[in-house]
Amino acid sequence: MRSLLISIYLVSFSLQAAELDFRMIPLQHRFPQDILLAIQQVVGPEGSVSTMDYHLVVRATPEDMAVVEALVERLDAIQRNMYITISHEEHSPGMGVTENDTVNDVDVSQVAEKDEIGSAPIESHSMDIHKSERFLTVQDGEQIFICVNEQTTLNPQWEELMTQYLTEEQTVALDKFATGFAVRFRYIGNEIEVEVTPRIVRQYDDHDIDFEHLSSVVRVGRGQWLDINAVMWNHDQMSREILFQHQYAESRNKPLQIKVD
Repeated sequence: MRSLLISIYLVSFSLQAAELDFRMIPLQHRFPQDILLAIQQVVGPEGSVSTMDYHLVVRATPEDMAVVEALVERLDAIQRNMYITISHEEHSPGMGVTENDTVNDVDVSQVAEKDEIGSAPIESHSMDIHKSERFLTVQDGEQIFICVNEQTTLNPQWEELMTQYLTEEQTVALDKFATGFAVRFRYIGNEIEVEVTPRIVRQYDDHDIDFEHLSSVVRVGRGQWLDINAVMWNHDQMSREILFQHQYAESRNKPLQIKVD
């Protein structure tokens, strides 16, 4: 009887395994690690994705495999430069721009060093509106970090969020930290996919903590402005707290917009 049960189990397992397709997908323009996370998100729990040299090794159901192949075709494209404009307004005159890549009190940095265009911020004044713009260039698929609050002190609201979203190990030495958003840009056909992720940076070791499960992904046309405040304010508690502190500091609405050309 036991042998019969084992045989039935093995047959069932073989039938289940037979339902999975296997592909080694070569990449022409991207490193497998660059798109691994995106592929893993569309493969069901019964499948798997790994990398080998310049290939993705995929096991998935036929339905998921079709989605994977379409996604790889879309992502494995020649990387192009993207020209990013970051605009920030203050409804009070006299606010300046500091020298460390800052749009007013919003710091902008790139994850990796890249060439920068328009190194001097542009300031314009009209009535009581002060506007600053910053220009960056990044490659398709790369990320910038917009630091919204350069120094945040732990308070009851943040303690509650830390308990909800972080492990005990991650909260070590988080008495002072910076907050903002990691923003990634990708060409998707004629549109730009913008992925916005809340981020905390521990000040004592500059360690980044990205809340990827809170990411918001939107698509815009080239040259179209996207307001991060509008996207993230009602998206999740973490993002709202980041933006609330920034708004509260001046008791003003502060549009924070980005554009890709």
